[in-house]
Amino acid sequence: TSLSESLSASTSLSESLSASTSLSESLSASTSLSESLSASTSLSESLSASTSLSESLSASTSLSESLSASTSLSESLSASTSLSESLSASTSLSESLSASTSLSESLSASTSLSESLSASTSLSESLSASTSLSESLSASTSLSESLSASTSLSESLSASTSLSESLSASTSLSESLSA
Repeated sequence: TSLSESLSASTSLSESLSASTSLSESLSASTSLSESLSASTSLSESLSASTSLSESLSASTSLSESLSASTSLSESLSASTSLSESLSASTSLSESLSASTSLSESLSASTSLSESLSASTSLSESLSASTSLSESLSASTSLSESLSASTSLSESLSASTSLSESLSASTSLSESLSA
């Protein structure tokens, strides 16, 4: 009977050890789950930092475009100043021709005046052609800036798509961890 009781106690001890082993394995699995959740948290923080970096790059791009537009405006003002100076010189030439007309009394002087007026007309046509060229260059510059803005938008959409895919992968990982 004592031997039987000893065997029964030994069996109970064995079952206790088995239960202890199962508890140890459960704690180990719990530790692994905790580490996985910690890694998921780190991934979420990394994605958040990536989003902040993307926003900073977008702000930097907008600043660069603003500086480019400011430079173009400065160049346009400089060209406008040069055109004003040219028109002022043309006005002075017209006044000189008018004074010459008042002082001219001979046919030769009149012929020279006509030739000067013809030259002035050619100068006016040249100035008009120069103005048209400036407008064409300005339109070309605006088109280039629009294409550049379109390219930046495409890159932003591509980056947004990549971020969405990363968030989707993170969600799948969270669901897997939850399961």
